[in-house]
Amino acid sequence: MKRLFVGGTGLAALSTVISLLDRGFRFEEITFFEKRNHPGGNVWDFDRGKKYHRYGVHIFHTNSPEVIKFVSRFSSFYSISYNAYTVTENDICSFIPSSLFWVRLYLGEIELEEELLNRKIPVGNLPEPLKSFVYENWYAPYSKKVWGDYWDEEMVKTVASRVPFFTDWKRYHSYFDDKMVALPVDGYWKMIIRMIDYIRNYVPVVNIVYSEDVLDHLNDIKNNPFIYTGDLDRLYQRVTGKEEHLPYIHLRIETREKLEDISSDPYVLRKLKEWSTLESIGFHLSSDREPFTRVIDHSRLNLDRVYTIEYPSQHPQENSFKAYPINKKTYREKAASMKNELGRRGIILVGRLATYNYYNMDQVIAQGINIAKKLNELPVFTG
Repeated sequence: MKRLFVGGTGLAALSTVISLLDRGFRFEEITFFEKRNHPGGNVWDFDRGKKYHRYGVHIFHTNSPEVIKFVSRFSSFYSISYNAYTVTENDICSFIPSSLFWVRLYLGEIELEEELLNRKIPVGNLPEPLKSFVYENWYAPYSKKVWGDYWDEEMVKTVASRVPFFTDWKRYHSYFDDKMVALPVDGYWKMIIRMIDYIRNYVPVVNIVYSEDVLDHLNDIKNNPFIYTGDLDRLYQRVTGKEEHLPYIHLRIETREKLEDISSDPYVLRKLKEWSTLESIGFHLSSDREPFTRVIDHSRLNLDRVYTIEYPSQHPQENSFKAYPINKKTYREKAASMKNELGRRGIILVGRLATYNYYNMDQVIAQGINIAKKLNELPVFTG
């Protein structure tokens, strides 16, 4: 196989290419097209001499021994524990994940069946009135703020089954309890560079074309293997000529050096200062007092003192990027049809945007590994 073209340089793209090389595939030349001016996609965490998560906090967590073995080839990791102080209206505050410690501040003592004590269970499985109180005060307002008009009962079930709640009365726990919950010692950016260097060891010519959209080069890619990790609907439109669209939640990230510059709302600022005295990495705002949903203090991740502020929106905003596919049946079915058509044309789709799935980082890496395992030969993009 002489040439390979890849749209993107994030974990999805690099993990797939490395897994193909591990399986014995060889190329004379690989060309990556990257829309940003740096590699790594959303995990890139280096900017103007500071190390922080530029595109939203990325906590690496997994239970997969195979994924742990894969990422350990490119970085050492240090363990962390993620939790967030969450604030809604009327001074109803808690940590995410929540525990009975916080609920009893507002509801008083709660009696639970013995089999429910000292457990981590999904919010959706809590008995009433505990479930309604926790969900309506903390999780529903926050989720509605993130997902906007797309919020419906289907998402309610998804969120309620995913969000943890602890019934052991402790103040708060880590949101993730996977075997590995960690960050790369040298940062994701160094991990990405090592992954690219690994590819260069096996491929004579590796080109990375920055600030270029791979969709503007489809004619050059034709009749060659093509791995794509970008927006599914944009690719579908360019390849088929059909005007089809899929909704995504966009995310805009702003940075601040000082806590006082995050908000001018007296209540929000007071709660931010309260959060700064607690052992908590994130600040989640469920109310509509400010349009942002989350603030991360990166110094609590052993990174530089930078506050990142996340502004989700249903529609594109200046300096925003597509972050989350909409988990609704109609859109999933539409995406499935698009993927089938693009697959028939020889395109390998990998990652959250290209497959229209809400994947975590470990799932993206596992997807790349599994794609390589299944292929005896690479398909060719037919145009």
